[in-house]
Amino acid sequence: ERGDLLGPALLFFGCRNSTEDYIYADELEEFRASGALTQLRVAFSREGPQKVYVQHLLEESGAEVWKMMSAKGSRGHIYVCGDAKQMARDVNKALLDIIQKHGKLSEVVAENMIKSWSENGRYSRDVW
Repeated sequence: ERGDLLGPALLFFGCRNSTEDYIYADELEEFRASGALTQLRVAFSREGPQKVYVQHLLEESGAEVWKMMSAKGSRGHIYVCGDAKQMARDVNKALLDIIQKHGKLSEVVAENMIKSWSENGRYSRDVW
């Protein structure tokens, strides 16, 4: 609203059903439409012929996530929302895989990179 320039912002949101659980749909769509979010990716695990989870969408966007987060001077952010029990662990694994695959880095370096992103406010999770 203030006109500040922002870096890329991806939001991955996961829930079971779009008609019952997608509680901030209107607001998130407005953020996407306004450009505040570069990309809004939603996973509804109980809709469609196959279950789709946040980590699947994250893996599909792996090259973009890596580029956004690793470019010199990048101010990119990743926001992940959804289930804490399984999803949080699976998303972390997907991020590790993305860093290792697209950055050609070791697992230890990937883990440290995720920790750094989190500490610097570039990787935020809203999980329950």
